[in-house]
Amino acid sequence: MRRLLALLASGAILLGPSLAQACPGCIESVKVAGGHPNEVLAGFSLSVLFMLGSVLAVVGGLTSLVVKAAREVEEARARALIPIPVDGRKPDAER
Repeated sequence: MRRLLALLASGAILLGPSLAQACPGCIESVKVAGGHPNEVLAGFSLSVLFMLGSVLAVVGGLTSLVVKAAREVEEARARALIPIPVDGRKPDAER
């Protein structure tokens, strides 16, 4: 079953680009008119790239925030741990 699923997924990935249809604006943005790209369509393509970049920046920022917070919690937990002697008594508890 796994092998069949992997084969179907591979086929979909390989055949996907040839089956995909883009909107007319996207199709025209990759065409070149007279050796120079259409400036409006090039701007459209750049705006899409800018929006993707902003999403990646937000996700990257949130990821770094979570990683930093996790490291700080781990450091605080390591500082808060008090070593317990092998004999089981807490240090300075019965003195």
